[in-house]
Amino acid sequence: MILGLGTVGFGVYERILAMPQWFAPFEAAIRWSGLVRFESRILDLMGNRQIPACADFPRWPTLRLNAERIFDALANGDLAYGKGVICG
Repeated sequence: MILGLGTVGFGVYERILAMPQWFAPFEAAIRWSGLVRFESRILDLMGNRQIPACADFPRWPTLRLNAERIFDALANGDLAYGKGVICG
């Protein structure tokens, strides 16, 4: 993605550059679901599990859906990844 400096405020551009470029698959699902502000809470509740159960986060059904999509894409070779991370 190419961002023109003239189209975004400097604070936004700076935050984009500071974002990590590599994510664990479930972290990517959290971001894709728009739940970054709840990330630490979600990760604490998930423990070592990769995909949440349907009842784990009833208010955020897209979290499970997006996690399933990511793991499916990884399993089918449709998504670039490194050792335990997805390239952002």
